[in-house]
Amino acid sequence: MKMTYAVRQMFFVVLPMALSLGGVERAAAQESRDISIRKLMTGMTRTPEYTAKTKGSLRERTRDWAEIVCLYDTMPDFIDELEFTYYVIMKTNNTREPFVLLKGVVTYIHIEKGRHQSTMYIHPSVLARYGAIDGVAVEVRGGGRLLAVESEGASGRRYQQALQQLAAREGHVMNPMQTPFAMLGYDNNEMMKP
Repeated sequence: MKMTYAVRQMFFVVLPMALSLGGVERAAAQESRDISIRKLMTGMTRTPEYTAKTKGSLRERTRDWAEIVCLYDTMPDFIDELEFTYYVIMKTNNTREPFVLLKGVVTYIHIEKGRHQSTMYIHPSVLARYGAIDGVAVEVRGGGRLLAVESEGASGRRYQQALQQLAAREGHVMNPMQTPFAMLGYDNNEMMKP
């Protein structure tokens, strides 16, 4: 058990190799003039409440969801496709598994020049199971190239180390269409690839 814990704790040790890999990706992303990320932020939001006529009594409960918002600008008149890959590092209360890496991917199409937003969510059950968000990172790719990288939070900058040491749990970071937020601020995000 202690060995596993020690291996997981290496996540917080600054490894020159991991830092140089992150530096290479950042340098590659900075070369792109197609997109720039203005801000990456996380917060909590309550389940939206809708009114519907139903037979019988339906009790609704509202819970807290994690909301991740990436604000970005695009320069070309149109970009055919951009893929956003989100990595969320969760700090758990489990000594055997002190950190968990969640992953979610969304692809937008027909992105017009201007200011944009990409929003993703983490379900309340996932938050209850895995604990608090310790860091978030987003990678934006277009045409097979890394165009932009941004991170936020205590361990967000070390997401490359997390990728090397933790198995990413896919599908836990969801786009709005997979959540009760689908119809709220519908035009805030670009058209998602079907």
